This record gives sequence, structure tokens and C-alpha cells, in this order.
Amino acid sequence: MPNLEPSASYYRKLLGDAAETREKGRFRVGKSEFVLGPASGGESFRVGVVGFDPSAVASKLKNLGVNAAVARDKNAVSFRDPDGIKVEIGA
Repeated sequence: MPNLEPSASYYRKLLGDAAETREKGRFRVGKSEFVLGPASGGESFRVGVVGFDPSAVASKLKNLGVNAAVARDKNAVSFRDPDGIKVEIGA
């Protein structure tokens, strides 16, 4: 089984330490649950946000030390996590 702790630590930083549930690698995000699993290269996922503000999201991520970029059409902010998985945050 792969070591998920580096990714779990990364997402705890993004989501907040209190967001992790009792089961390692699972985080509460609003009414949903974020679950980490083994990474496989080249994958990506997108997170939809109500009231999405690309500059505010990019600024917040930058303050957390994440190298995020706003898409040309301004409909998403993207970055790569420690496993190289592309994460997009958008409306």
C-alpha cells in the first residue's frame, strides 16, 4: 500500500487541520467528503466552487505556498499536487 501521508499533509494544509476525519486521508469539505487514494500519473480532478472568484482563489493558494495559475478564460485555477495530479478549481 502506498504512503499517502505526504499527500494527506498537503491537503490538510489546503483544507485546514480540523477538516480531517478519523479515517486517514478523508477530509470533510462542506457537506462532501474528500478522499485520497493511490495516485496514478497523468490524472486530474476538478472541484466546483459556488461563487468562484479566480483571483481570490489564486491569491489564497499562493499564500499557502501553492504554485497556482488562473486559466486564460478565467474559469478555473489549476495546480499540481505533490503526486503530480492536476487539480482544477472552478465555478
